[in-house]
Amino acid sequence: MASFESIQRRIDARFVQAQKNLHEIALNNQGGPEDMARFLDASRKVATATFSINEQTRFKHSLTKSIIDAVQ
Repeated sequence: MASFESIQRRIDARFVQAQKNLHEIALNNQGGPEDMARFLDASRKVATATFSINEQTRFKHSLTKSIIDAVQ
C-alpha cells in the first residue's frame, strides 16, 4: 500500500505538470479550434489536480483533528 507521503508527492507532481502544460499551451496558442480544445483539456486537468490537493489537505486536517480529539 502506498504511503501518505508518496501519494502526496504524486499529487503535487501531477499538479505541477498540469500547470506547466497549461502555461505552455497558453503561450503557444494560435486561436484555432484545436488549440482551444487543448487549452480546455489542460484547464480541466489543472482543476482536477487542484481539487485533489484540496481534498488531500482536508483529509490530512480531518485526520489530525480526529487524532487530537481522541487523545483528549
